[in-house]
Amino acid sequence: MRRFGPKKRFAIGAVGICLVAVVLWAARQYLPGASSAISVVLGALPDIAGTSGEAPLSEVPLRERPAVVPGDKAVAATSTFPLYIEGNAPKPAKAGKPAPKAKSLPVQVAGGGASASASIVASPVAPVPAASVRCAWKTIGLPRGDVLLNEISWMGSEDDADAEWIELKNIAGRDVEIGEWRILSRDKKIDIGIRPKVLRAGDFYLLERDSDGTVAEVPADQIYDGALSNSGAWLKLLDATCHLMDEVNASSSWPEGSARTKRTMERRVAAEGWQTSDAAGGTPRSQNYIPSWEEIFASSTVAMPPPPAPEEEDLFPAAAAHGIIISVVQISGVASDDDRITLYNPGADAVDVNGWKLRKRTKSGAESSVRVLAGEIAGGSSFVWANAKYPTGADVTSTQTLSADGSVALFGPDDSLVDALAWGSGHTAPFVEGEPYPGNPEPGQVLGRRQWVSGPMDTGNNAQDFDLN
Repeated sequence: MRRFGPKKRFAIGAVGICLVAVVLWAARQYLPGASSAISVVLGALPDIAGTSGEAPLSEVPLRERPAVVPGDKAVAATSTFPLYIEGNAPKPAKAGKPAPKAKSLPVQVAGGGASASASIVASPVAPVPAASVRCAWKTIGLPRGDVLLNEISWMGSEDDADAEWIELKNIAGRDVEIGEWRILSRDKKIDIGIRPKVLRAGDFYLLERDSDGTVAEVPADQIYDGALSNSGAWLKLLDATCHLMDEVNASSSWPEGSARTKRTMERRVAAEGWQTSDAAGGTPRSQNYIPSWEEIFASSTVAMPPPPAPEEEDLFPAAAAHGIIISVVQISGVASDDDRITLYNPGADAVDVNGWKLRKRTKSGAESSVRVLAGEIAGGSSFVWANAKYPTGADVTSTQTLSADGSVALFGPDDSLVDALAWGSGHTAPFVEGEPYPGNPEPGQVLGRRQWVSGPMDTGNNAQDFDLN
């Protein structure tokens, strides 16, 4: 069998490809029905012959891209090329919006020496990949509340319905590492892995959808993919160990915010319950709106007390002067025994609660122990009792339950009354301060303490100090 050298084999192959191209061209002229299929074959010939001049967008695998060394004096940036790592390429700008600006970072090209360098052009809108830990939706428990879902722009802005954003806030009174935390939605449209970050006490963390231009003139801490439905969503904030930190169950509808006026849904300063922002666009990366005296009672079932006289110092004293307070009560959730009581320490110093007692009374006045406490409550932190069947996460548990038209009280180690709360009506000798709150929480609702500028509201009247959320 006769064999040809490399040059002759190349020549024969080139001639063969040319003949095939001529035959296909002729067929397309006289067989119009086959035109589209033949065009595909003709378009593929340059690739088959290895003559295509098209270059891949990037030949650097995502896990093997050169190390970024900004400020390294040993790297002389002698050339620049637009290298977009896969998944980081900028998204096209929407009509009427400026394209996001790319940032150039010097990199050392592997194997190229100090004189061979380049710049990676990194898109500022690239979303952060989901965290490596995968958390189950149904196996996470009682919210801890160190960091909250503080404000949600589920409706977008006046200029762009897709300009959604989510704000977190650290209310723990200490720095919190939120790296590898996640924000999940039950419909799986939101799955955000939060990048490594130490969130300082009282600070905010702003996540903007699609680009850093979502919130004008307010820089984002992180960009994410995903969309919030205007009809509602169920969101959970989980820490790096999949423990529930906060959640908002708005599956049926968003409790606050307005798609018409573009006002956001934001936490009350009490961190229990939601309100609609005072202005369109809300308060990204800043304190949420604090309502006036009249607004606080406008939607309450409790009659508004007379306005304070000018000489009165503070009609709403901060609860810090009274020590540990009862801040939240839930008497039913997904299950009828999803009961919990949250205590709060508004002071700066930790309080030892070993031997303190939580007790309850039913509507008829029958009294029993809920739990003898153990441990301490750090300054600015919460302490949770929950029914033993409630999802994990409480500081202490017991088999006791709470019911409608009931009351609870907190006693110190010497059996002195520290705080009390009653709800509903028709009680016989309830634990109460002032008047009972005139209503019962529905399943999934909580009875939460109101907040004033100076701190948790503690007027000594349950009817004024609490509201349903």
